[in-house]
Amino acid sequence: MERSGDSHAGGIHPESASLKGLFDAAGLVAPHTRKPFTEAMLFGIGGGIGLSYYVFRWKEGLSTFFVSGRHLLQDNLAFLRNACRRLGIGVKVRETAGARAAERNLRAELDAGHATIAWVDLATLPYSGLPESLQRQTYHVVVVYGLDDEKGEARIGDLPVGPIVVSQRQLANARAAIRSQKNRLLSLDPRRPAKQLAAAIRLGIRACCEGLLKGRSWNTRLEAIRRWGDLVADGKSNEGWPTIFPRGSPLFLAHARAYVFIELYGTGRGLLRGLYSDFLEQAGGVLRDPRLGELSKTYLTLARQWSELARSFLPDDVRPFATTRRLLDQFEATWREHPGSPELSRIVDQLRGVRDRIQDEFPLGEEEVDTLRSDLRRQLYAIHEGEARALTSLQTVVQ
Repeated sequence: MERSGDSHAGGIHPESASLKGLFDAAGLVAPHTRKPFTEAMLFGIGGGIGLSYYVFRWKEGLSTFFVSGRHLLQDNLAFLRNACRRLGIGVKVRETAGARAAERNLRAELDAGHATIAWVDLATLPYSGLPESLQRQTYHVVVVYGLDDEKGEARIGDLPVGPIVVSQRQLANARAAIRSQKNRLLSLDPRRPAKQLAAAIRLGIRACCEGLLKGRSWNTRLEAIRRWGDLVADGKSNEGWPTIFPRGSPLFLAHARAYVFIELYGTGRGLLRGLYSDFLEQAGGVLRDPRLGELSKTYLTLARQWSELARSFLPDDVRPFATTRRLLDQFEATWREHPGSPELSRIVDQLRGVRDRIQDEFPLGEEEVDTLRSDLRRQLYAIHEGEARALTSLQTVVQ
């Protein structure tokens, strides 16, 4: 007999893939196909894409950079709740600061026959392959399908296909690692969803448009792409990349992070625009609106533009940069195919080696760095124009 989670589908983005895991475990199917919901459909109903740009500057003079392409980046609980609410599905959320209460909450859900989404720190889970230096920084969600008390193990689902087995202690540590997450769990109310898929799709698209236009600050709105283009080559502003990430190791690390966040960190490449393209294609069939099919093609083009930008941050003609990109791609592929493989640690060691060599001898002169920054600015401006046109068309569909 197949146990819950034995056919875990994996996925592209942590929140939408985990939500699909819950839906599949509960036997919920899409009303228009009578088949399991796709990750793309759940992603779009949750609000789909967004844009968040952050630069963090520390007292020690160090700076770091983060970009995300998901709607409601700052509140993944709201993203998941909204997706379920729009489909007429109730959810139950449990939170606690205590370790014993956290275990009781988990067991209560599993004993009731409910798979549950658990908030974790990915770097604390041993199969992630991530270095200890990233622990308590990698916000993540997984699906917990069951516990085996005889073996002291937990069966969970993540982005790789199929269940992953970790010790119950490892799961408890990962849940507790980020205190602000409060050992959070989310499970589905056992009621079946109302058949309101078309309305849920429209609400999801509206939420996407509103988020891109009316985010709480400029760095959470679509205009952040244009501003990023301004800053990446602005040598006069204190917020400009030439000041924050000067030539040398700071520039290299910022460029590597840009590549990771656009291409690899739960994006399916292209800053989630490809996943949103899939949603729009499916949504067009449900709503019988060919404009969504055309917009699907537009967002697929945007996904390719984002991927081209990511490659430009680590260009082929700068050998250490190209080597870094190859190793990052290799890490992602290995993790998805063989989570927990010893090869992951070897790749991390190789990445450290490249970083150390760059600290000793940076491969680009000042003029070459200026040329690279100008090209990145040009691409960001072009992407912003394309995203703005696509958003205008998306608004027209749901008005």
